[in-house]
Amino acid sequence: MSADTIVLGRIISLSGERDLGEVAAIAIRAGRVVASGSRSDVELAAGPGTRRIELGPDEIALPGMTDSHLHLADAAIARGELQLADTLSLADGLELVRQAHTAAAPGSWVTGNGWAQDRWGGWPTSADLERVAPGRRIALWAHDHHALWASQAALDLAGVGPGSADPPGGKIRCDEHGIPSGILHETATSLVNARVPFPTVAELEAALPAIARDLVALGVVAVHDPGPLRASPGLGGPLTAYGNLA
Repeated sequence: MSADTIVLGRIISLSGERDLGEVAAIAIRAGRVVASGSRSDVELAAGPGTRRIELGPDEIALPGMTDSHLHLADAAIARGELQLADTLSLADGLELVRQAHTAAAPGSWVTGNGWAQDRWGGWPTSADLERVAPGRRIALWAHDHHALWASQAALDLAGVGPGSADPPGGKIRCDEHGIPSGILHETATSLVNARVPFPTVAELEAALPAIARDLVALGVVAVHDPGPLRASPGLGGPLTAYGNLA
């Protein structure tokens, strides 16, 4: 059987004992590399229908990467949420929250991610959110997912108030009067995050293909998903979506 495709140019096989194992050509059949080496060696695998791809002088082919820790389901959903990574100030972030609040259906959550207290010059508060989105349940992850910025309505739903104890491994940030400020750290994030409606299987199935295409374009061809960042009994949602898509 002849190769489906032959790729010619600078190709890194990562098979060398003392170097990167550069070869001049590879042959691919049914999604697998069936020959590699010099151009003349690989041409032996060619047939009448073999397609040839010639890499440019500034191009190089590398094996696809497997990301060993990527929360794929959460990342897929997060792409459709409020994005605060490009905001340079608290005012910028609050303006985006205001717009999301205005567009959101009554009673629904506003969720998002990407804010950074060092970029904004301090920790935001639930009072800040109340000014632009009164009464709205809001949960916004920090850029590193180690802190959650929650609105007063979200804190109330979670039962977080004056005197609430810090969970093991977490911290409820409070003001000088002992009143929760709206920032939850580490395991304390689950107090509010567990109240956020988990995406349905249909929502996950709709969101996953787009992020998968972006990952493939970056050379990431497989991931190990360590599980969702929020509570999901039995992990059924993401696993069911993965199975259906497969």
